[in-house]
Amino acid sequence: MKKIIQKFPIAIFMILLVSCEEDEVINSPPSTPANIIVSIENNMNVKIEWDSSSDINNDNILYRVFIAPCFYDTLSISDVIWYCKANEELIIPTNDVIIKETNDNTITVTDLEVFNRYSVSVMAIDNFDNESDISKARIFNTVGSGTVVGDIKIRDQIHISLFENHQIDILEGNLMILGNHPVHPNPDGRKESITDMSVLRGIKEIKGDLIIGEYLDLDFGYLYPYDNFDFGNQDELGFEDIEKIDGNLEIYASNGDPLKALKNLKEVGGQIIIKQTSYTDYCSLSDLITENNFEISENLYNPTFADFQAGDCSN
Repeated sequence: MKKIIQKFPIAIFMILLVSCEEDEVINSPPSTPANIIVSIENNMNVKIEWDSSSDINNDNILYRVFIAPCFYDTLSISDVIWYCKANEELIIPTNDVIIKETNDNTITVTDLEVFNRYSVSVMAIDNFDNESDISKARIFNTVGSGTVVGDIKIRDQIHISLFENHQIDILEGNLMILGNHPVHPNPDGRKESITDMSVLRGIKEIKGDLIIGEYLDLDFGYLYPYDNFDFGNQDELGFEDIEKIDGNLEIYASNGDPLKALKNLKEVGGQIIIKQTSYTDYCSLSDLITENNFEISENLYNPTFADFQAGDCSN
């Protein structure tokens, strides 16, 4: 009898221990967000919605939204092709990604580039930091018509294609025709030379700068022009209707002659800068040139203000 009593507390302890192990609850992650819907509002705000995630533990849910640009403005590009495939899992990039968080199943984003292409995916996280799988990606374009606010950067024909069926009259920002860098091109075969810019026609006023053919001053001091657009082989360059540029007109290291397309340009509010081109004829700019508003250098012909005054605008 004594031996039985001594063993009884041990038996009770073991029963309680097993009971606690059986009652232990494992906290599970929320379900994966699904059915992303993107809508572009008139002021270029982007509204993103998705189906709410469920959580079997009834935990609070935070949504983390990943927005990755398909067109990069950096030389450190990696895995771009994965960011921009619809219905694929988004590989979270290490740079140039925009991350937003919200407790709702909708969010409005106001800081995206105008006329660009983006991929968006969503992850759900509970208050124990359990993460769902990341959702399938949704691709969308930030496009607008009429008066558009924001800078437009064009690097290849894919950018140009975003303008189709979207007529801009006034751009409250900069228009930059930049092309692709020849030493650090886009890595996924997506590079398409700019061959047709006619869809840009209709822009009458640029309230910022018009920059064509920007170049980079790399660390070792060599200038590489962006090289994948050919103005010489295009009937229309899309600049034919521009009447006013409030900022600078800057042209760098471009081939062909984009000046011929600016035939209706009547006013440049900033500087006229033309460098490293093969230009020999600047007569279309004669009425726009003043003594202190231009810098023309490192071209085949570089007229001075005295040359313009004398009518020697070409060579």
